Order: sequence, then structure tokens, then C-alpha cells
Amino acid sequence: MLINKLGRPLALGWMALGRHFSWKGRIMEKIGIITEYIRLDAFLKLTGMVDTGGQAKFIIQNGEVQVNGETCTMRGKKLHPGDTASYAGRSFAVAKAG
Repeated sequence: MLINKLGRPLALGWMALGRHFSWKGRIMEKIGIITEYIRLDAFLKLTGMVDTGGQAKFIIQNGEVQVNGETCTMRGKKLHPGDTASYAGRSFAVAKAG
């Protein structure tokens, strides 16, 4: 079983790579997925930016999350490799695992 850096088990189909890189002056961590896409709410939980789906729903619907630099209020938004998500000063990029 894969475990994220907070000690929680990762959902089947996703894998954290844990590699950091800089994009537009921001430090960003890559999170790898082995599926075609991941929903925004699931991605926020996977990265550890939120603890529950309810928290993810709340911050997304309040316009606190940015996807690819633009505010996103769709919690079911499909993120593909190359997309980025930011919340509360933290940024993560979706990458293809493997």
C-alpha cells in the first residue's frame, strides 16, 4: 500500500512522486497519477491540502482554489497531467506516473 507524506493511504490509481520544481517563481510538487485524470476534490485530498471531501467541496465552491492559474468552482473538474492546482499558498502539478 502506498502512503502519502501525512501517513494516509493513497487511493488506488494515484501515486505521489514527491518531486519539487519551480514554476513561475513558485515551488511546486508533482503528484503522479496512473489514470487518465483525477477529479479536483480527490486531488486536493491526495495532496494533503485538505483532510476531507467536505473541506474540498467547501473551499472549491467558495472560489479559494485555482486550477492552471484561474479560479475554479467545479469540484468535479478533471485534472490531467500538466495541470496545476493551488490553494492557501501551496501549489501542486499533476504528472503522469511511471
